This record gives sequence, structure tokens and C-alpha cells, in this order.
Amino acid sequence: MRISQCEIINYRGLRHASFTDIGDEPLIVVSGQNGTGKSLVLNALKTFWSNTFHGYSDIGPWGDYCSIQVSVTLTEEEWETCRSWAPRVGLPALPPKQTAPFQERMYFSKGQGLREDSMTTIMHLLRNSVFRESNSFATLDFLPAVRYFPLVSSPGVDLSLLSSDSVASERRELYNRPGPNDLASFPNVVSYLAALDYEYLLNQRQGVTSEDDYGVIQRAFHAATGKSLTRPEINPSSLNSRIEVRLPDGHSHGLEALSSGEQEMLGIMYYMRRLSASGGVLLIDEPEQHLHPTLQAALFSVVQNLADRAQVWAVTHSPKLLATAPASAAYQLRSPSESVENQVQRLQDEPSRRALISDLGITVAALLQSDFLLVVEGETDSKWLLDLLPVELGRAHVLVAGSGKDVLAAHRTLENSPLGIPWLCLIDRDLMDEAEVQAKMSRFSHLHIWPFREIESLFLNAKLIFATLVNSGYEVTEREVEVALGGSADDLQEDVIYQKTLKELNQLHPAPSPKREGGKYVQYEQYLRDYADSAVAKANDLNQVRSKVEAEVGRGWSKEWPVLVDPKAAISKIHGKFRCFANSAAFKDALTARIRLDESVRPVALEEFRRRITALLEAP
Repeated sequence: MRISQCEIINYRGLRHASFTDIGDEPLIVVSGQNGTGKSLVLNALKTFWSNTFHGYSDIGPWGDYCSIQVSVTLTEEEWETCRSWAPRVGLPALPPKQTAPFQERMYFSKGQGLREDSMTTIMHLLRNSVFRESNSFATLDFLPAVRYFPLVSSPGVDLSLLSSDSVASERRELYNRPGPNDLASFPNVVSYLAALDYEYLLNQRQGVTSEDDYGVIQRAFHAATGKSLTRPEINPSSLNSRIEVRLPDGHSHGLEALSSGEQEMLGIMYYMRRLSASGGVLLIDEPEQHLHPTLQAALFSVVQNLADRAQVWAVTHSPKLLATAPASAAYQLRSPSESVENQVQRLQDEPSRRALISDLGITVAALLQSDFLLVVEGETDSKWLLDLLPVELGRAHVLVAGSGKDVLAAHRTLENSPLGIPWLCLIDRDLMDEAEVQAKMSRFSHLHIWPFREIESLFLNAKLIFATLVNSGYEVTEREVEVALGGSADDLQEDVIYQKTLKELNQLHPAPSPKREGGKYVQYEQYLRDYADSAVAKANDLNQVRSKVEAEVGRGWSKEWPVLVDPKAAISKIHGKFRCFANSAAFKDALTARIRLDESVRPVALEEFRRRITALLEAP
């Protein structure tokens, strides 16, 4: 059995979510930004299948009713089973051939209460508790995000844990959880494992053929973690049974010594096998919780090997899980405020968006997990920004373009394509004058230009450096820092004049373009002659341009040096004067920490950039 279509309207914080044409998909992965209602999709499906509406609390703020409509498809074998069962539960006989899909809508209003529309015989049968307990393909199980799998070092052996009554009771408890944030607590995982091993041992002794479920979990755990579960053994000192974990190097430890991620993985494996329902549907909310990325990559394989389901729905925040899912299975849930018609968006259905992602080199996983896209020049820019604004950029995808020209090229691509999330491009000012800055800002509407040479220019602030040194135990006055900083900048004035002179010469006499006339040797000869003429012209103008630049830089140096000097060289000189840290990198790390912790020394330029990001994120 698979869900082929579902539509959820005004259910709690979910405004309108419609999934269509999914009957051929064995895996549905739902992602998106926080607060869009991803987990509520699974809760709604669970509510529908278990018929456990909670009254007014299930009705969202967009009307006085909520509705959940679900369609399913069956295999021919499942259809024949339904045909044979219908008379046994007092339902009308079913025809020889199925007319899929089968659909039902549950509707709850404040005025009329709960009612069911378009109820079909087959949907009534599939949701019948007696039928479900005898036919696993009609089972829909839900593993909530708020869950606890207890582990004990000395398990007891209780075969009643494996009984169908116990499994049914566990399912009912999960169905009847009052709310999505209520803890789901499971029986002891280790006792369940011990019972599986004991059951297999008894079956072997009695000559009964059965699958070794303990061995199945053993193999799955080893494949995911590289560690092996031992069979239950007697502890000679306590006479209690014990299951241990054997490491690749031969050492072993108890289950309680597993990492939280490994314990979570073992708990999920327990759940999968415990409630394994061949042909049914499994809903998992945030399966990646506590899992290291290496374990996340193995998770879908675990689900497929242990769950034996026809269809699995997973809500995830993990880029690793999204990256391992097929493109056809990836769905994004948008904010209710963004879309009235349908919050659900399948990336595969949007060719222009897929092309954009391909052009920029952004993965589907990164896009669906981000609230914001920031394009920067280099890895250094990405590092400093993530360190300086960890909260504001915590949900951003930072794309490193490679250079300022590449950032502008990305801007051209983005402005002509639908990304679906806010975006901003950031470049250094380098040695641009004000006219050049304004020209670029006018042309590129989503461009932010630092008001100084590079991002590290943020650190060239006497108050910031003084606060950092004092906080590190260095005895210095703010005046001493100002003098040292000014002196370091003065040492770099000649470098600024040199770089600006070269820039102006290149603007006056740009490099020639290759000619198109004649053969390739003729073209190359002409290019060399043109290049030589350009070089001679630069040489002739060099001293005049240098004098002009020297005068301009000198006139405004006292105010403009923080914008002009190479910040890496300046910080290195400051560090050399005070020697308070191991190296320049450690000094910059300390400056970064001081900016984060002390708003009074936060650079104005950084605050302006932070406000622009905030405005983009808050824009309707």
C-alpha cells in the first residue's frame, strides 16, 4: 500500500499542503525552513489513519474547520486480500478488479464536529483495527521526533514483548499521543534484543524455521557503525545477561557506552524491526537526531533493510539525508505566509529552479535547508562572516564564488531565475572610488559592498583592539593602541599609492584586445605590438600618475587609511608590536570573539550588513 495523494487544509500550523502523483514513490522526503509545518504533515497523516482528531486544537487559524484527504493504491495481492476480508467485517463485497486510487476525506469543523466524506468500502476496511492487525500492508506507523529509547546494561528476557498484543499496544500508545511535542517513550531496547535472541534459540532447538531477527539487527548495526553487537551472554560475576559492543580493534564495551548517535541508531533499528509491517507506510520525523553525518548517510539503507515498507515518509533538517534521497523524492514545504494555494513544492517539477541550482553549484540539500543565500568572494570571507554573525547566518547557505567578478556573475544568474529564498551578494571594495561603488550598487540591486578594502578591515579599530588586548590581560592604554595602529597604517601608505597608481594606469591604458583580421600569427603579432604601445604609454605616464595619486592619498590619509590599507598586513604589524597572541591568526580570532561578545566595539559596517540581512529575512 502506498499513499498516492494527500491534501491537508488548516491543520494546526499547516495552512494548505497537497502532495499529488506520489503513488510510485517509495520514499518521500520533506524539508524546508523552521516553522513551515513539516512535522505536522506526518501528524496529520497519523491523525487521519488512526482517526484521532483532538477537536478544536487541530483547527488552524485560517478558518473554522480543518480537513485531511488521503488516497492510496494497492497491489493486486493486497486487493485480493481486501476482497476476501470485506464480508468478514460486515462490508459490501468488492469487485474483482480494483479501481484505484481509493480516497477518503476527514473534516472537522467548530460547528459540526467530525465527519467523514466520500467514504469508500476499501478505505473503511483498510482503517479497520481488526483488519490492520491481521494484514501488515494496511499499517501506518509514526516515529515522532520527541522520542526516548532506554538502554540498560543487564537485560531481562521476556518473550511477551514479541507478542502481537504487545506490538498493537505500542502502536496505540504512539497513535494516542496528545500532541506532537509529547515524549514517545519505548520499552527497553536491550530487553527486546535479548527476547529476539532467545526466541530464535528456542526455535532452533524445536526445529522451527524462522528468521533470525537479532542477526538482522546485528548486521544492520555493523554496516552503519562498523561495530558489532555480541549475542547475549552471562556475566559470571553477577549472573545477569549482558550484550556488549565489539570494536574493530577487538576491544568491547557495554551498550550504555555507545555515543548518543549510536544509541539513537540502535533505537531506530529496534523500532523498525519491532513494528516491521511488510507493505505498510512508515512516517519518521527527524530521523537524523543525534546522528553523526556518517551515520546519517547509512540511515535510509537501514530503513530499507529493516522496515520492509512499501513507502517511507521522512521529515528532515539534514543536508546529508537530502543528498542521499532521489531528486524525485525531495519536497520543500514553504511558509504559510508565502503560499495560499499550496505550501508543497517538488524541486523536480521546477526546471528553471533546477537549472539555477546547477549553474551555481548549489545542492538541493543546501537549498532546501536554508532560509537565505549569501554569495561571497572567497573561503576567508565565508569563515569570518560565519564567525562574526553566527546567529544571523546560522540558517544561511554561504556560496563561495571565487572572486569579485564571479560574485557579480552569480548576481546576474540569480536575478533572472526563481531561487525561492532571499539572497544577497557581497564583495570587497578593494580600491574602488566612490563613483565606481555607486555605479555597481545601481546596477546590482542585491549587492552589498564593504565600505573598505577587505572584510578583515573590520578589525582595524583602536577601541576593538584595545578591548581585546585588555581582555587578554595585556596592560596597554587606548592611546598607545591608537598610535600603534596609525603607525602601522603609515608604514603601508606607499603600498596603497603603488596599488592605486597601477589601477589608474590600467584604466588610462587598458590591455589591448586580440584582433580578428588575418591569420593567427598576424593576429598575435598585432596583439604584441598593441600591448607594447600600451606598456610604453603607461611608462610615459607613470611618474605623472604617481604624483597625482600620492597627493590625493596624502590629503585624505588621516581619515581614509582604514578604507585603503591592506588589513592583513596592518594586523600583522599590530600583532608584531604587542605580541599578546601566538600569531596573527590567533589575534584575529580574539578580535572576532570580542566583536561577538561586546556590542560596544562592534564595527558600524558589520552592524549595517547585519541589519540588511535581517531586513531581507523579515521582508514579506
